[in-house]
Parts: sequence; C-alpha cells; structure tokens
Amino acid sequence: MREAARWVTARGYHSLIIVTADYHMPRSWWISARRCLGAARPYPWQPTTRNPQLENARRLSGEYVKYLASVARVLLPSGRTIGDA
Repeated sequence: MREAARWVTARGYHSLIIVTADYHMPRSWWISARRCLGAARPYPWQPTTRNPQLENARRLSGEYVKYLASVARVLLPSGRTIGDA
C-alpha cells in the first residue's frame, strides 16, 4: 500500500480510475481511497457483464472448486499434494 501511495505522489497524479469487478469494488475502493492514493481522488469503474446470472454462476462454481481443492489439500497426508504421484 505504501509503495502505491509513493508511486501516485511521485508522479503528481490528482486522480486515478479504479478498475475492478463489481464484487471487488467495495474493498478496492476502501483500500485505495484510504490507504493507497494519498491526495489523489479515486474514481470507480466496474465493467458490466451481458448476463449477470451466468457470470455469478461461473464465479460461484469457481469458488466451490477452490473450496473442494482446499478441503482435499487438508485431508491428504502431510507432504503430499494433489499433483504428486
């Protein structure tokens, strides 16, 4: 965070566009506005999807697969990973 603030200050920026997905924006906005940008003003921009329900289903599916991988990693004997043969 400090490095980002130094970068913005060194270049004399007065504003920056924050680009991220809608579900990341609240956290990204808070972090950038409060901790990263120094005196620069952040402006949010969230790309929109054509089919938000499909995008949400994909996101949820991806997170579930990550969850299953985490469970498998914890349950496997110590020192082994899923990719080990």
